[in-house]
Amino acid sequence: MCPVCGEPMHSFQWEAVEIDRCPRCAGVWLDAGELETMLGATGLATGPLRAAVMAASDGIRSRRRCPRCPRRLREIHLATSPALVLDRCRQGHGIWFDRGEVAQLVRCFSVGEEGRVARFLGDLFHDGAEPAPGR
Repeated sequence: MCPVCGEPMHSFQWEAVEIDRCPRCAGVWLDAGELETMLGATGLATGPLRAAVMAASDGIRSRRRCPRCPRRLREIHLATSPALVLDRCRQGHGIWFDRGEVAQLVRCFSVGEEGRVARFLGDLFHDGAEPAPGR
């Protein structure tokens, strides 16, 4: 269930990653390791984007609950411009991205080869309620 609006999430497959997305609020849940798998499939598993997400320390408790366990998510603040606050499960179950945050996260790190990933994820997770046409 979506941690924002409580709706059932839809899953779709990209490479070896099953991505959960809420059709109502367009939020995205990536289970533990899925961001790394997505970056690894593009050859960028050790890049600065992954390092920034992994290095972010837990902040205050979020009002949202983990879709995998009953615990509240914790806000993580990434050193990006503009500032980006994501919600991560302290038990390691995954990360919640509000509408547009996946694309924003990748855009912040879209230099060199990561620009290719930024364009792909920007198309995949555009601000609409459904995946971009043809995806």
